Amino acid sequence: MENDLKGALERREFVLFYQPIVSLHDGVLDGFKALIRWKHPQRGVIGPDEFIPLAEESGAVLPIGAWSSKKPAGKRQAGETSSAGANA
Repeated sequence: MENDLKGALERREFVLFYQPIVSLHDGVLDGFKALIRWKHPQRGVIGPDEFIPLAEESGAVLPIGAWSSKKPAGKRQAGETSSAGANA
């Protein structure tokens, strides 16, 4: 899986899902939290608990972080959706 991770960013296999943050006090939308997932071509969607440790060991975590911070929250690409899933 580590070899697959090396080219995943260039192959555009990472995707951000946006989880709404809602105030419990008044129900107002306060913002969104970006949750990263890896859409592996053979293994399917992989959560950060599996690939972030590999990214840290290989030095890929910084480029992945830079990519995710440059993605505008309001402009999602095809295949990206809002998600109320677990936190990254």
